[in-house]
Amino acid sequence: MDMTDATERLEAQGVVGEDELRAGTRVRLRPHQRADIVDLMLADRTAEVDRVEEGTDGRRYVVVVLDYDPARDLGPMCRIGRRFFFEPEELEPLRPTGAVSGGRILVASVGDAFRVDGVFGRAVVERLRQGGCPPGVHLAEFGIRTLDLEQALPCYDKAILLQVAACGNRPGGLSVRETDLGRMVGERLDITVTCEPAAHGVHGELSPPAAVAVDHAVRLVQSLVTDLLSWHGDAVGS
Repeated sequence: MDMTDATERLEAQGVVGEDELRAGTRVRLRPHQRADIVDLMLADRTAEVDRVEEGTDGRRYVVVVLDYDPARDLGPMCRIGRRFFFEPEELEPLRPTGAVSGGRILVASVGDAFRVDGVFGRAVVERLRQGGCPPGVHLAEFGIRTLDLEQALPCYDKAILLQVAACGNRPGGLSVRETDLGRMVGERLDITVTCEPAAHGVHGELSPPAAVAVDHAVRLVQSLVTDLLSWHGDAVGS
């Protein structure tokens, strides 16, 4: 059995007692006393399960990302952020306690960064990284790598895509619409936040109107995230 097959099987069957451990599960870290100093320093921290893997020794390992870890998310060129490996017995699954529990949302910049105002989405993602996002919200920069985006989208309940495109608005104007990504995620509608580019500017840099739009877009995305997580929590609790 290869690693992919083992991961799919374990994600479907991995349990601690009667609690499922799968992508998105919130947990509290309870490392064994025999663990190394790094793991012991993480005792009682909360985290989110990224995936479950089977090692070459045949044992199961749960890969987690820490809540509020600035190195947790996908970075430039979709590099994977910081992950930690624990045995299932070292994790205490947490029950959802509020409306913002359980959702998995991707906020990602897309499009050609070398066009006028093309770095708008990247600037918004960088600002969101500085301010922090709730657990379950992952930040990424995909640019023109549509294949990587297609592979990532099914891992999330919802996506907010940031792009630059001419929509007939004034330069720096923002528009929000639901987007049918078709074969990427079936019938699900995701959200696209689009910034109107300036007619002229330096490629790879922000024009003054787009720079102002970044501030508005950050607040807009934060509001959308809050609404989406609240909706997901209400749907799970109903």
